[in-house]
Amino acid sequence: MRKSKISAIGIAFMLFCLVSAGAFGIEEIIPAAGPGLTLIILIVLPIVWARPISRLVAEANAILPREGGIYAWAKETFGEFWGFQAGWWTSMDTYISSGAYIAMVGGYTAQLLSLDDAGTFGVKLLVVASFTVINLVGLVEVERISSFFSVLIIIVFGMAAVFGFVNWQTNPFDPIFAVPEAPMQCIAASISLGIWMYCGYECIAAM
Repeated sequence: MRKSKISAIGIAFMLFCLVSAGAFGIEEIIPAAGPGLTLIILIVLPIVWARPISRLVAEANAILPREGGIYAWAKETFGEFWGFQAGWWTSMDTYISSGAYIAMVGGYTAQLLSLDDAGTFGVKLLVVASFTVINLVGLVEVERISSFFSVLIIIVFGMAAVFGFVNWQTNPFDPIFAVPEAPMQCIAASISLGIWMYCGYECIAAM
């Protein structure tokens, strides 16, 4: 019973990381769109973008409970060709996203420790090697490490939220646009990054 509870908690944390793995990337939205528009996008997109996807996944899982998620649904509905396309696109998305996260880790670490290019590359290589070894060791270790980092993410961003509220002195929505004379440019920048941040709800199907 205890083991099943631990597994359920691990899966819940993995789901959290897949669909909302933290505020990584928000620092790119604020200068491009403006603090006010950033907050609006982060509040609106879960309702108009993430919620419909999660409902679609839940309904598709109920109607076609197949292992493979989107790949299985596309193959069942549109045939082998489009099923292959859906699987290939999902795989490419995973590879590109993983590369982006590695680049972010290297960038954050380089800023924190003032590393040069060689040092930054070493950090990236260490991260890739570490998680490769973890994945080769076994699923139990992957679950434990994923749960650990998920809890760590929640704690860190919870602390950031607390410190933010404690030191709240100005209107966070002011200004709305980073470039008031070009609002559409700000909106385009915020939507592209915001959608990327709220992607991942289709991963619920695989879980």
